[in-house]
Formats: sequence, C-alpha cells, structure tokens
Amino acid sequence: MTKEAFESETLRLLDRQKLLRPAMEGADTVKFLFQAMLGVGHLLSSRDAVIAYILREAQALAPDPDEALTEEISPCWARLNLRRAMAEGIPAETVADLMAASRPALRFTRRDVYELCARLAAEGRYELTGAPEIERIPDEDWLPSHSEAYRRLYKPAYRVISMDQAAKLAEKYPR
Repeated sequence: MTKEAFESETLRLLDRQKLLRPAMEGADTVKFLFQAMLGVGHLLSSRDAVIAYILREAQALAPDPDEALTEEISPCWARLNLRRAMAEGIPAETVADLMAASRPALRFTRRDVYELCARLAAEGRYELTGAPEIERIPDEDWLPSHSEAYRRLYKPAYRVISMDQAAKLAEKYPR
C-alpha cells in the first residue's frame, strides 16, 4: 500500500469517526491520526506497567457486550474497546499481549503525522486550523489527549492494536 492510499483510507475512517462522534475537536483529530499512523508502540514501557494501567482503568468501567469489540482507525491499526473486552472476559494480560504482538504493516514517524496534520490544517479540514497540538507532534516527550468534551461525551476506553491482531480477535469473538 502506498502512503497516499494509506492516508486516503485513514481520512475515510476519520470521516466516519466524525459522523459517529460529531463533538470531535482538533485535539481529537490529532490523537486519531497519531494513533492511526503510529499505533501503540509509544505506550509499551513494560508488560507489567501496561497490565497495571489497564486494570486501574477497568475499575471505573462497566462491561458492555453491545459495544463493538474493535474499531478500525487505519489500514494498520484498530482500537480495542475495553468495555466490550471486559464483557467477553478478555483479561488485561491478553490485552497487553495483543498490544505487544502488534506490528504495523507500514511504518510512519511523528514527522509523517505532523506533515499530514499540518496539510489538513492548511486546507481548513477537521478543525485543525490553529490547533496547538499540531506543533507538539514532533516532541518525543508529548502524547496527544482527547479533548475534555470528547472524554465527557464518549467516555473513550480502548487500547490500540494492529489490524492483524484485531482480525484474530474477530475470529475468536464474532458478533
């Protein structure tokens, strides 16, 4: 797959996100594109740390068997819904292992994410014009966050895994 084809498909998926979550702001778009291009590698400090973080987050969540288990965010990456994973009995250790086993089909850099976001902002798309998060993308110590409105309205609870790992989950937990 070419970079252009990847970007085109990812923007199609972003358009779908905007329809599902119309309160998305520029910060949410940056986070979506960051995850869609870079995946999960930046969060894998250690398996034990990942498991502990998932377990802490799960304490505030209610299992929901009606939510989708995964949601494609690019040709390479998907979001694994923790509420549905809990409903299916998927342990935090398995989620951590799925994250660790995830390998992208294409490799991108923070520079690639920055360039795409800057181009979209220049075109006046996706509420990115003037989004301060764009300038922070190249900073290796910075990670994007959802906007307060997004967190309040949509209560995101997911982990990013590769599409090949999402496909394996779909086989084991069909809808």
